[in-house]
Amino acid sequence: MVNYIIRRLLLVPVLLFGVTILIFLMMSFLQPVERLALYVRDFPKNENAIPALIRKYDFDKPIYVQYWNWLVGKVDQATGVRAGGVLFGKFGYSRSASQPVAELIQRRFPATLDLAIWTAAPMILVGIWLGVQAAVHHNGLIDQAARVFSIVGTSLPTFVFGLLLLMIFYANLHWFSPGRLSDDFNRVIESDAFHNYTSLLTFDALLNGRFDIFIDALRHMVMPILTLSYISWATFLRVTRFHARDLAHGIRHHRARQGTDGARCHPQTRQAQCHAPRDHAGGLQCGRPAGRGGHHRNGLQLSRHRIGLGARRHISRCGGHAGVCHVYRPDSDRGGACD
Repeated sequence: MVNYIIRRLLLVPVLLFGVTILIFLMMSFLQPVERLALYVRDFPKNENAIPALIRKYDFDKPIYVQYWNWLVGKVDQATGVRAGGVLFGKFGYSRSASQPVAELIQRRFPATLDLAIWTAAPMILVGIWLGVQAAVHHNGLIDQAARVFSIVGTSLPTFVFGLLLLMIFYANLHWFSPGRLSDDFNRVIESDAFHNYTSLLTFDALLNGRFDIFIDALRHMVMPILTLSYISWATFLRVTRFHARDLAHGIRHHRARQGTDGARCHPQTRQAQCHAPRDHAGGLQCGRPAGRGGHHRNGLQLSRHRIGLGARRHISRCGGHAGVCHVYRPDSDRGGACD
């Protein structure tokens, strides 16, 4: 598991690099005027500002030059100041938020991290539990319901599910409300008496000894946690169900090959007796002493049918006692028969 996580983490830079190249290639299909129109006010009245911005951001140069300047920035030859460069922490300006992107991330990342921490546990545990229940009740009512939930959860967009939760639990039932805190508690955390140790609301509430603020913050996280978790529940359900079924099949196959319910020899009757469950292929059933029509090995008669490894192990356990071993077939109409 550790190696798997390390490999995934090592793939993150490669994935980000490929995504940025793909975005730049798609942006290259737009004209420089179309790309700058969002950042020019009163366009086309200020159309004279377009050529200046094109020269400033090198939109008149090849796409690979634009990509390199976006990565490392561009140094002004006169002042020596570096402009831009995501590798240096300069992510540009957000027009929608009306502030630099770096400041926007710094201000909103603690709330995102706080939500992610409290979402991880129900996301993983509930998803695995649903998958195990579906595997245990294979083809049953629970399994069928889990399959429907998996399909719906994978197909329904997250923002649509979030709007449905707001409509049901906020607009109609009035159980939960949007936002991070109630109005009264918002005034408390904005006061000087409340100390922001970690900038994580729930943890700071605990560190300040305000369990009422902690409970209120968790109550406001219920709908965001459900919105973020349901699609992961569908994914965990499918993966866990598949691997649980595969693991159970492998265990049954291993027991069948090794003959865990194996042969028992009775010296009194000098015959080998075997007990094989109905769902174990390759089991044994032992009967009369060796006679005509079979192959002899260690005092036992083997049928001409192929006998697996588990059967050979039981033959060696039976030693020199006379008996005849046949291949056990659990798929017979009589519930199990010997060939």
